[in-house]
Amino acid sequence: MRILIVDDDLVARTVLEGIMSKYGECVLSVEGKESVELFETALKENNPYHLILMDIMMPVMNGIDAMKEIRKIEDEKNISEDKKTKVIMVTALADPQIVIESYYRGGADSYIVKPIHKKQLLDEVLKLGLIESV
Repeated sequence: MRILIVDDDLVARTVLEGIMSKYGECVLSVEGKESVELFETALKENNPYHLILMDIMMPVMNGIDAMKEIRKIEDEKNISEDKKTKVIMVTALADPQIVIESYYRGGADSYIVKPIHKKQLLDEVLKLGLIESV
């Protein structure tokens, strides 16, 4: 599994990589615009990401806008729903409006509020069918 971890906070990136590196190759990004570029390059190289863990509040481009761009790219390339990259929003924001924006307007598959707990994250990845057991 290829995993793109997008967070401007070094500690959060390190924690997420520590949890997920057991399950696949992790690529790290510090902001949304860069993550869209990494996503697009991975598709061009026929080596797509299976999972993106995306923070919301980041410089240059926030996570919701980055996710919208990623979903737009998938739509333009006619990627079927079952083949689209799974996206889990990972954020300190527990605001219900942000949850609605992430799911319904951005296309997130799941949402986790920081601080990250290993079991909670792995349970979400399991529900998305990307791993077989925790």
